[in-house]
Amino acid sequence: IARDASELLGEPEWIASSCNQLGNLLVAENQITEAATQYERALAVIGERSPLRRAVSLYNLGYCRVALGSARDGLRLLL
Repeated sequence: IARDASELLGEPEWIASSCNQLGNLLVAENQITEAATQYERALAVIGERSPLRRAVSLYNLGYCRVALGSARDGLRLLL
């Protein structure tokens, strides 16, 4: 609901935040591939607008990549 409302309002930071939170919920449900997709979407939307939001999404995506077996790529994002 929050992501849909954010998209209707066209607020990139809100959209990115919603995607990141959805990714967190998916990780908690062990749906890692789907979570990674949400983090990638957050990164695409936020671009360079908010360095902090970008860093959080990159970290979360790195976790997913490690969990999915792409350790080198994931660690690059985590560090």
